[in-house]
Amino acid sequence: MNFNSCTLVGRMVRDPEIREVGGTNVVMFTVASNRSFKKKDGEKAEKTLFMDCELWGPAASIINDRGVKGTTILVSGPIEQDTFQTQDGSKRTRYKLRVDFFQFGQGSVVPAETGNAADAGGDDIPF
Repeated sequence: MNFNSCTLVGRMVRDPEIREVGGTNVVMFTVASNRSFKKKDGEKAEKTLFMDCELWGPAASIINDRGVKGTTILVSGPIEQDTFQTQDGSKRTRYKLRVDFFQFGQGSVVPAETGNAADAGGDDIPF
């Protein structure tokens, strides 16, 4: 059995960018999620994960309209791997989260395919 799912809660590190591809809206944004831990010497430390996120369909406009740099958001979906070639000819790989569900604040989780703005939630995530 295979399973590919990721859920992150964090803050948008830049304003989302929306564009149209083949008649469908797609929005790109990046979420920073912090993880606190103790080092071997007992000192507290923190690491930040920066995850590129992509959402296709009607809900892309909700992210674009409501999301700004610093907005707290919960995102969930599979991780995808993109391989591309740079201008100097070297190959690169990047990972992104293909958003299936998202939540701003305390409201309901929004399935990305519905794009129901009424379900997009309030201002604070309770955790």
